[in-house]
Amino acid sequence: MLEIHNLVKQFRHPNGEMITVTAVDQLRIGQGEQLILAGPSGSGKTTLLHLIAGLISPTAGEILWDEERIDHLPEARRDAWRAHNVGYIFQNFNLLNSLSVLENILVAVAFGSRSSSQGRRNEILPLLTKVGLADRADDKPARLSTGEQQRVAVARALINKPRLILADEPTASLDQGNVKVVLELLQELCEQNHSTLVLATHDREVMSRFPRILEMRRQGRELP
Repeated sequence: MLEIHNLVKQFRHPNGEMITVTAVDQLRIGQGEQLILAGPSGSGKTTLLHLIAGLISPTAGEILWDEERIDHLPEARRDAWRAHNVGYIFQNFNLLNSLSVLENILVAVAFGSRSSSQGRRNEILPLLTKVGLADRADDKPARLSTGEQQRVAVARALINKPRLILADEPTASLDQGNVKVVLELLQELCEQNHSTLVLATHDREVMSRFPRILEMRRQGRELP
């Protein structure tokens, strides 16, 4: 279970003022649950995902995973926790252009798996089949459409069967046809693996597919 208590993240503006970008009083997400982080640009959705993933540290408050605080873990332990428990789907995909589809997913295997990459290769092709990319395993990202690149990002996030999937606007750059494909795929695979899914979006159509929504609002005030 993921728990958040009195979480605040602030950044210092160049004029010296401290600006609150994310504030969440209380949040509990059970294993296997699917949650939408909704809100306009600048409401702190991405910041909250980064906080949950341990990519940045909160200014105040607590983040717990299975009743253990993860926000205060030393950096090395936090990195290890993330590698073994979290699959992150970035809005801009973050695929390595010099590597093939298969190799991009193997990178995630190398970071997150306790078994050998060679031993996990046999798991990648069935996953690529599920995302409709079995025939693109040897292609580089530049040869893929935007929708295909996003499906690679989904496969990469899920290959280690993480208990927690964090998805940052995963449909923002997709047409409506690919939005449906990617969402159905993501929800189906999360249900199969009993993975918790936290997905950030401002798309009302995407929100309609999820049972639970956390509405986020801009904190503090906008500065020039």
